[in-house]
Amino acid sequence: IGNGIDGVTIFGAQAVLGVEKRPYQATTNRLNFPRVDYTNGTPALLIEPQRTNLYLNSENLVTQNITTIATSYTVSFYGTGTVTFSGTFSGTLIGTGILNRVTLTFTTTSGTLISTVSGTVTKANAEAGLYATSYIPTLASAVTRNADVISKTSVFNASEDFTFFYEGKLFFNSGTGSYFNLGVLGYLSLYNIGINTLRFRYNGTNYTSSPTTNTFKYIIKKNSTNMKIFVNGVLEYTITTLPTGLVNLSISDGEIDGLKIWKQALTDAECITLTT
Repeated sequence: IGNGIDGVTIFGAQAVLGVEKRPYQATTNRLNFPRVDYTNGTPALLIEPQRTNLYLNSENLVTQNITTIATSYTVSFYGTGTVTFSGTFSGTLIGTGILNRVTLTFTTTSGTLISTVSGTVTKANAEAGLYATSYIPTLASAVTRNADVISKTSVFNASEDFTFFYEGKLFFNSGTGSYFNLGVLGYLSLYNIGINTLRFRYNGTNYTSSPTTNTFKYIIKKNSTNMKIFVNGVLEYTITTLPTGLVNLSISDGEIDGLKIWKQALTDAECITLTT
C-alpha cells in the first residue's frame, strides 16, 4: 500500500470465494483466466462450451416458465426439492441433498416449458445441451457464459519427432466442435462422438476408439517413419502418412487433468505405461 496523491493506492488486490486466502493471480484481462474444477477431489482445468442459463434468480429457484425449441436441454440443481416439468416436456427431477447435484437431460418441443418447484432447489441451471456444465448464476435475466478455449500457435514443427499426451474427461459434442485440435487447419483432431467413443480424424480419415470410461489417457506419437495413437494403455493405430509444418494446439469442451508435450518420440513401452 502506498500513498497516492489523492488518497491511498492498493496494489495486488484480490477477492476470492471462500474462507481462505489464495495465491495472487493477476487479472489484467479477466477473460484470459483459467477455471479449475475440484469436483472429483483433485484439481482439473475446466474447459466448457458456451452455455446460457435460462432460469432466472437461479440461486434459489422458484416456479417459472422458459421458452424452448425442439432440441435437447439439461436441468441441474442442488437441494432436497423437486422440479416437475410440463408443457414442452413432462417429467420430474428430484433432489438428493443440499451438497448433491442432480441432472436430467431431455428433448423438448417448441413452446413453453413449465418448471414447477417444490422444496429447496438451489444453484439451478437450465441449458440447451446434452450435459450439464458448471453453475451459471442469474438474477432477473438469463446469463451466457463464454466458451473456454486453450490455444497455442507454433507448439512444434511436425517434421520433427514429438509425443503429445492428454489426460482428461470427454464432453459430448457430436463431432461438430473439437475436443482438441493439434495441427494446422485441424489436421489432427479428437472428438467425443458418443458414450465412451472417441474419433480421431487425420487428413480426412476417421479412426475410432472405445475407452471404457469417459476419463481417458491419450497419446499421439510421431517419429521419422510413422505416427501412433495410444488410448488407455493400448496401441490403437499406426499411421504411415506423416504430418508436416508448424503444429498449433487448440482445446475445448473438456477437463484437463494432464497435458504434456515432448519434442521427441517416446518408446511404445513408455507410451503404454503413461496411458495405462
